[in-house]
Amino acid sequence: MKKLLFVSVLILFISTFAHNSKAQDYKLGVGLRLGEYTGLSLKYFGASKNALEGILASHWNSSFSSIHITLLYEIHNQFPNARGLKWFYGGGGHLGFINDYNDHPWYKDGKDNDSAIIGLDGILGLEYTFPKAPVCLSLDWKPVFNLTPRTGFWGNEIALSVRLAIK
Repeated sequence: MKKLLFVSVLILFISTFAHNSKAQDYKLGVGLRLGEYTGLSLKYFGASKNALEGILASHWNSSFSSIHITLLYEIHNQFPNARGLKWFYGGGGHLGFINDYNDHPWYKDGKDNDSAIIGLDGILGLEYTFPKAPVCLSLDWKPVFNLTPRTGFWGNEIALSVRLAIK
């Protein structure tokens, strides 16, 4: 299963970045992602509409804390007659670590529970690149389906990303 996933991701990566049709607003975006999970965002465009986004994010509250890395494949589409404004969608996965504190309702054993977290992610959003400034703003919804430690769907992650757009 791991080999199949690795080969699939490798083929997707090669096919995405093997061709280049028309230019995008920027090549590399580096910045902050602010939302339920806050962290760093790095977006790289290979072909005109296709991008890879990497996110290093964390979440802290009274019930649990986590840190994870997410890799997303995104397809960006220009709105007609709206320079710099795009909508995008895509998917990918995340890997990280979670600590469920002993007062969390899922655990009644009185112990802190640390574990790895693995899951699948989707993404749907809007992005605006300022024409005369190297700044890009993105608002997105990133639902996740965790495979471990608690299998389930979480659809509450909405975030604003602010990136430096490097041509």
